[in-house]
Amino acid sequence: MKRNAKIPGSRSRFLRWAFAALLCGVGAASAQVVAPDFSPVVNNEVHAVLVTPDGKLLIGGEFSNVNGQTRSKVARLHADGTLDTSFVPPLFNDAVRALALAPDGKVLVGGEFDQVDGNSQLYVARLEEDGSLDTGFSSPITAIAGEVTALAVQDNGDVLAGGRFRIELDETYEYIARLKAADGGLDTGFFPQLGDEVEVIVLQPGGGILVGGYIDPPSEESVPPRYGILRLTSGGSVDGTFELLVSGRVHAIALQPDGRILIGGDFGYIDDQLHSAIARLSANGALDGSLMDAGIRYGSVRHVIPAADGRIIVAGDWAWFPSEQAAARVAVLKANGEHDLGFNDVPTDGYADGLAMLPGGRIVVGSISNQQLPYVFAIDTEDPTAMDELEVVGTTVIWWRSGLVPALLDAPLLEASIDGATWVEVGTMTQTALGWEFTDYNPPGGAAGQFLRVSARVGGGGIQITLAPTFVIFGDGFE
Repeated sequence: MKRNAKIPGSRSRFLRWAFAALLCGVGAASAQVVAPDFSPVVNNEVHAVLVTPDGKLLIGGEFSNVNGQTRSKVARLHADGTLDTSFVPPLFNDAVRALALAPDGKVLVGGEFDQVDGNSQLYVARLEEDGSLDTGFSSPITAIAGEVTALAVQDNGDVLAGGRFRIELDETYEYIARLKAADGGLDTGFFPQLGDEVEVIVLQPGGGILVGGYIDPPSEESVPPRYGILRLTSGGSVDGTFELLVSGRVHAIALQPDGRILIGGDFGYIDDQLHSAIARLSANGALDGSLMDAGIRYGSVRHVIPAADGRIIVAGDWAWFPSEQAAARVAVLKANGEHDLGFNDVPTDGYADGLAMLPGGRIVVGSISNQQLPYVFAIDTEDPTAMDELEVVGTTVIWWRSGLVPALLDAPLLEASIDGATWVEVGTMTQTALGWEFTDYNPPGGAAGQFLRVSARVGGGGIQITLAPTFVIFGDGFE
């Protein structure tokens, strides 16, 4: 994306932003359309969708063929839905249900498989950046007839795996384990005792580990029973200060930029208060009453993505109360939890089982038992408030962000390059009413031409990634 640094453009951009802000204030009509230019042909269900730092899409599921080529349970797509033929993964003998990225670019894969390329490998594997199997990473899981349904990677590369599985050593490790980055070996010092299946793991700033599923840890006098969600310390013990009683499963956990937590699932009550399928919590687990009842009933929310303007994208399977219309599978809620009727719900005959959002706001959905729509499809929100553009105005770099685009978890980093290959850190951007800014930018060496890019973490559906580069622009001079 090119932006001429000598052409201010700020007035037109500001007018666009002001118009977008006005629309947000009065309730913008954010229609949607299933994107006709995104049409990968996948021959079976897609359970996991993950955006990579370069804007591509990893998908995992039960398929064996993508766009006419053999891809057994894992594939990588370009942003337009075409198959990335440079990524050739091994053959998994059963379903893939979770994907995550390591800091070094390797791909973690979890699921129901017990063989990879014909060799024993139970439920978790690691792939190189080109898709080939990382043979130096070996699964420690011993008990069969299980699955890994949740993955999260810590900053040092260690892998948190959750699901239904068992590891038998001197002790029995069940439902969640931490695997060492070096070789996949079990971290025996991480030994939480949970009561049932783990479905989602999300890392909080400061080291807290949020775990969702159907959780009922062994009762201890100092730790009250809780279901649905709990928090572990970085060492693996149950955090007794995070107290919440959820009446059913938690399928989805997402962090908001302010640190508050969105959860989705098939629950009806939290701490004996009506909160059906979605709720907002404080960073410490207290129920936040700012999210009103959206009217989701008779089903579950399986994925949650917070947007830049505070709205919430939800996916799963449910009906709306009181109409009992069982058509919604992807919908948008306002920041207060009210159903955003301006966004036309996307119906399918199955349910949405994978969800991701590309930097510009396009939503990508993986689905199950779907005949009306493909197993993986994209939605263009056509939101008039959406902006996600980088621009240089004089010596100020502005990242215009609003509307239905992914919310950032922390301040973005600005980097510069004179050749588009070697990057130099410029500094951290500051949030403003317009989005994010970096003022008094001085091109390295005073060069006339500069490439710029920004990096930022986004959160949603239990996945936290770094988008870098989100944009690359070229200015032909600075004043």
